[in-house]
Amino acid sequence: MGKASKRKSDRRTGSGPSRTEIEPKVRQEQVRRRLTAALSQPGQLGDTLRQVAGQAAAAQAATDDAVTGLWGGMTPVPAEVPQWEDGSLGDFFFTEPVIATAAAAPPATVAVLPPSERMLAYGSAREAVASVLIRAVVFDGLPAAGPAIGVLIEHLAPVIEWEAGHFGRPVSDAEADEIVTGPAFVTGSALVEAARAVIAEDRIAPVVTFLEPLLDAALAPLGLPAELTGAAAARALACAVAHAYTFTDPGDTALLNQLDPDGSTSENALETLVTDKLLAPRDAPLAGLALLAALAGLCRTNAVSVLPEA
Repeated sequence: MGKASKRKSDRRTGSGPSRTEIEPKVRQEQVRRRLTAALSQPGQLGDTLRQVAGQAAAAQAATDDAVTGLWGGMTPVPAEVPQWEDGSLGDFFFTEPVIATAAAAPPATVAVLPPSERMLAYGSAREAVASVLIRAVVFDGLPAAGPAIGVLIEHLAPVIEWEAGHFGRPVSDAEADEIVTGPAFVTGSALVEAARAVIAEDRIAPVVTFLEPLLDAALAPLGLPAELTGAAAARALACAVAHAYTFTDPGDTALLNQLDPDGSTSENALETLVTDKLLAPRDAPLAGLALLAALAGLCRTNAVSVLPEA
């Protein structure tokens, strides 16, 4: 395997791609395929580039409009995004696009949610509601097991059921483009970046060991099956990061090979927990929010490592 961290040291010294340049892997693959097809047909590359750029801009505009619509006509009051020193865990986590977007969403207690039919029909509506959930646990400090989140999760039940039907099975490009807008997958995208922030420049093994009791505590109030442990969640998070980032340290690659010997894990940690039968699909968004809140707590710092100094 040997995948998992696009070297945060590169990010901190200013080299390497910025976080805003990293699109979800599914969308990256779709762009790659379109460009490959265009390259095989001279004269069409410019048109394809314009089409891809236009589609991306339109998708972002639709999501922004959907988020604004959740305010129900009220004047939007975005959450305050805390500022941290460059290169710190806080800087990395809170400038991640999914997290930064969630700051513009309304608080859970005032959000005017669209009907289920609209959420099932429009990916922008699903992403907008997912932003409300993320704002609630990351910026407003609401407990994932609390009543405000419970009301949102209940409203999302048909969407969660739709999304759950795609866990662990191959999907077409068209299906993939829809699935990445579901609440569990949006939360999973934030979890990948949060886990990458927490690993930082440390070795994976001590970070995983450090996370296990913290994630146990985060999951405990949810009343989920005992098999869903902090150790299982930490493994899923490390392997999810490993699908998008490359670790070169021999100790890291050895551990990743041990954690995922057959490469069966997903780039979405929640999907891994579902396919491993540790988490019911309907509980994936709730568990994801609890894990995200725990990682956010670790990243509220100017430090560059979550590990205690020796």
